[in-house]
Amino acid sequence: MSPCSDPLQVMLAPADTTLSLGSSFAASVRLTVCGESKSASDVIAWRSDDATVAVVDAGGQVTGTGVGATRIRATSEHYGPLGSIELFVYNSVNPTSAEAHAELSYYVERVARATARRYRVFDDAGHAMDGLKIIANPEAGGFIGVYQTYREGTFDAHLATSNDLLHWTWRVVLDHSAAQPTIKAAGTGFVVVTETDGDNHLRFYYYDSWQALLNASPSRTYDAPRTLSPCAEGTPNIYAGDNTRVEVGFHYWSQCDVGRQARGVTDWSSWSATPDPALDNAIIAYGIAGVGDRDGPFTFRGYRFAVIEGEGVRNQWDSWRVFLYDYQTQTANLLNIRTDAGSISFGNPTIEQVQIGERQALVMTLFVFLDGSRADENGSLVYYCTLP
Repeated sequence: MSPCSDPLQVMLAPADTTLSLGSSFAASVRLTVCGESKSASDVIAWRSDDATVAVVDAGGQVTGTGVGATRIRATSEHYGPLGSIELFVYNSVNPTSAEAHAELSYYVERVARATARRYRVFDDAGHAMDGLKIIANPEAGGFIGVYQTYREGTFDAHLATSNDLLHWTWRVVLDHSAAQPTIKAAGTGFVVVTETDGDNHLRFYYYDSWQALLNASPSRTYDAPRTLSPCAEGTPNIYAGDNTRVEVGFHYWSQCDVGRQARGVTDWSSWSATPDPALDNAIIAYGIAGVGDRDGPFTFRGYRFAVIEGEGVRNQWDSWRVFLYDYQTQTANLLNIRTDAGSISFGNPTIEQVQIGERQALVMTLFVFLDGSRADENGSLVYYCTLP
């Protein structure tokens, strides 16, 4: 009789998971040897890589003891190491800002383990969806996306809709020669801000309704003069806004040499802007040359955060990285974003909390630079994870 070709198969349960602080679950292992199931309960040793995060008893009962990530490992007396379960323990009751920061980082970093993801995202009309910003559609249901597409030496700002975050139906061109669009719902209306392509200043649009947005018919527009840089101001995010006032973050080309952060306010007829050195300092602390696009503030577990891009080495596209900024401490951490193929260079980060069915979820978008990408992952990336 010839030996079987696949003598040992191992299934650990549950799969990689999260656990509320103080809660427990039972880990289990199933062994199949040459196609036959084997009882292994009496020969399995369990251990946790970090007992300050979770402990596991001899029977595989796992209990969360502190916020953070660890692995629960199983070893067979007869077959040796069987594998591990990746675990994150979170505090949903009364977390500190550090605990919320750690949990949010965990969700953002794990692209390859996201609930769903899609690389190289295009709309159904064939437009690349670069710099994509997604929000829930409060009137029509589903989701709205605004993004830029390159066309004959310039960029246009587009609008698309989706029911699943991964597949997009093109709707309209919002503006020509306009880049880096962002959007925020304002009651029954919408505020959109772009960076004009060419003279690189901020342009504001207010749409009275969903139909007005679909028609690309704003009731108000305003072009903000450059006041911090004579060369370029752009990559906006919207902190707050309606048809009377809009507050934005943006980056400016300081001394026409390096990207730095700023905040600005318009009442649709005037404009004021000031540098935002707290954001700059948190990112420059990592030796970053330039600080660019950001999205936020994003409230998670009661604390405010933002995602920000930074250019590690001037004019090296493979040096762009993404950081998670904590408004409570005015510090940031470098995110170790892990894609399926191992791409390393990312920009234009956005983050939004949405509802998918009965579950709350975090949806992230990134631009994966060609330099630093792996296995055709370059271009617009969308991924989301449902929250426990």
